[in-house]
Amino acid sequence: MSIDKSWMQLKLSDPKYFNGVASFMEFAISHALDSDGKVRCPCRDDKNTDRFVPTTVQRHLLYRGFMEDYIVWDKHGEKEDSDSSVAGDSENYNDGDISAGFDQCDDVQDLIEECIQQDPNRDAQKFYKLLDESEVPLYPGCEKYSNLSFTINLMHIKSTGNMSNKAFDQLLKLLKEAFPMCDKLPTSNYRAKKIVEELGLHYERIDACKNDCVIYYGDLVDAKSCPTCKLSRWKTPSTTTKKKGEKSKKIPWKVLRYFPITSRLQRLFMSSKTAPDMRWHFEDRVKDGVLRHPSDAEAWKSFD
Repeated sequence: MSIDKSWMQLKLSDPKYFNGVASFMEFAISHALDSDGKVRCPCRDDKNTDRFVPTTVQRHLLYRGFMEDYIVWDKHGEKEDSDSSVAGDSENYNDGDISAGFDQCDDVQDLIEECIQQDPNRDAQKFYKLLDESEVPLYPGCEKYSNLSFTINLMHIKSTGNMSNKAFDQLLKLLKEAFPMCDKLPTSNYRAKKIVEELGLHYERIDACKNDCVIYYGDLVDAKSCPTCKLSRWKTPSTTTKKKGEKSKKIPWKVLRYFPITSRLQRLFMSSKTAPDMRWHFEDRVKDGVLRHPSDAEAWKSFD
């Protein structure tokens, strides 16, 4: 059976490389998945020396690239004499000559430089760390929850049930005492928030005028009163309650909570399951003048 490997020469940002990694993972899972659910990782750093779960291997290949000389996937179930297309459907790798795969490349050095993977930025590193932690079970033998997913579920219960921070702290301490095998379970609301905030899905607080005239953002970020209705940005002392000995705080009349879209889009593109859907609008949408999707409407044509 012919295996197309021409995508292995493409840039890591090329959609065809992304799809090629997905096809490799399907092949590896069906031919080389060990009894513990792990496969060897042929990325540039691991070079088939380490084994990981398939999701980790796929992530390594997407952000590090394949090891250079791994043409025959013998560590993943491919036989030495199998017919594998390296340069395309009409060209096959032969005689052990790796340069045959670069016949149509004008500058091999440029191709190699383009394929060198840059280290992910700090935000991405935090996210990948969370992905690795999401594969660690809550306790040995637990298949339903990881420490991350269990903590997120607890935070969701706290939010929907309007649980106070003090009550949540007591609940976490009780769970830790009752289930000592959950050694990574947070023991306070503060520690639980630290775990969840690494997801990067935070929101920004923006003060707003009581009469909805403006939001205090941009040029108005330091304004003390509304330029339209002249109302103070802050509530007057008579409208706020203050305990004896407590320092007065400036409380805005209204607060707008803004959820930044950039970090959320980044998370969607980082996932191998959601990234193809994010690229559908550009790659797979049929543009024949027929209205099948809101993006086919006149208002969207300026974005194409």
